This record gives sequence, C-alpha cells and structure tokens, in this order.
Amino acid sequence: MQKLFYLLLFLVMGFSASAQLNVLFVNDSGDAFDNGEYVASALDSLGYDYVFFDAYAQNVSPTLAEMNDYDLVIWYTSTWGLSLQLWNGGDSTNIELQAYLAQPNANLWLVGLDYLYDRYGGAPVSFQSGDFAYDNLGISKYAVQSYADDNAAGVPLVTPVSGQPIPGLTDLDWQFSTLWYADGFELRPEATPIYLFGGSGYALSGTPTAVWYHPSGEARVLTYGFDLAQTSNFNLLRSNVASVLTWWNAELTATHAPMS
Repeated sequence: MQKLFYLLLFLVMGFSASAQLNVLFVNDSGDAFDNGEYVASALDSLGYDYVFFDAYAQNVSPTLAEMNDYDLVIWYTSTWGLSLQLWNGGDSTNIELQAYLAQPNANLWLVGLDYLYDRYGGAPVSFQSGDFAYDNLGISKYAVQSYADDNAAGVPLVTPVSGQPIPGLTDLDWQFSTLWYADGFELRPEATPIYLFGGSGYALSGTPTAVWYHPSGEARVLTYGFDLAQTSNFNLLRSNVASVLTWWNAELTATHAPMS
C-alpha cells in the first residue's frame, strides 16, 4: 500500500510539473486540414494550459501585452506561406513580436515551413544584423528547401543532432514518404542545431533544419523548419512536444531557482 501511495504521489507530481508552462498557441495557417488544432491537441493530451489564438482567422497578430501573459508562445505556420502574421500580414517586421523578443524573459517556439518563403521567396537568402531571422532566430542563411533543392526528392526524415540539449528527441518521419519544402539553414556561431535533414543517401542530409538560439541574457527561441502536423502519427508528434516542453520548463525553473 505504501508503494502504491508513493507511486500515485510521483505521478501527480510529475503531471503537475509538466503542466507548469502556460502557453499561447498562435495558429498562423490557413490550411484546410485543421493542422493547428491537431498540433495543439498534443498540449491537451499532455495537460498543458493554453489559449488558442487564431491569427489567420482574425487576420491579426497577438500584441506584446497578450504574449507577455504567457510563459511560452508557440507560433505555428504549418505549410502556409502566404500573408503570415509572423510578417505582419504583409512581408514586413511584426513590431509586436519584435518587441516581445527584445525582452530577456521571452520564450518562442516557431514551428512550420514556408514562413521564410512567404517573405523572401526561394532559397538561398543570407541574413545579417538587423534581419529578424539573424537577430532573433540565430539563422545566418535560408540555405535550401527540400524538394525545391534536392532534385524533387523531398526529405525522408529529420534526426536530432548528437549532443543537442533536449532529452528525448527522436527521428521524425512523415505521413508521406518524404516531406516537401522543409527549410534548411546555416546558423550563427552562437546558435545550436537541434535537428538535421536525414535519410540514407539523401542529397541534403546533414543540413540543420531546427535551431535553438539563446544568447546570454536574451530571449529563448526554438525554430523548426518543418511541420509537426506532417509527422507519421500522433504519438510521434505528442512525444516531440512533450520532450521540448518538459525541457523548456526545466530551463525556466533552473533560471528562476534561488541561489544557494
């Protein structure tokens, strides 16, 4: 009986810890398949408190004040590369998002593909100081897109980088044999690659497609250049979200822990 009590206590404590982050989920996609709702349902499944902000339906970005009400902003674009609120609905800097990321306590997880295509067209495009991708995402070059730059093959899977900091990440494959138009990056030296294009013999294998960027004293930003809604099954999607948010919560808890 005592063992059962401690097991139940452990499970309750584990659930409470996993649910600490309060999340704003920004749906910035006009796809016809409810991909935003599908990805957000992983948060439901894991017990996170979140608000679903439909930027596409409202044709507006969340404000700085709205984003500041949450521990983490998940900005999801799916495969929708058209008039994204990420770019203020008109291929320009989103002042509210820029102001949010200027704060050292900001936390953003950008997920999707074609958001760079929306503003810049096809790869390659190099970035420098003053560009959103360089300053806030740690990306120095929008280097390639799968399918567009791999002789119409598409990327078979993405694989976590050896030594990257997020425990529990696994290979991600897709509902289809390959994923088209996933984005490959070159990174600033301060940035950490998280996922690479993978697949035996794939032409663009080894290209970073996800990046963690957190310079000392600045915002935390994780960028995925692929669409989680396209993973091969819900359990794979859920596991990825669980790993990222558990780790992120630990990052924030460690940051705010009292000094010994």
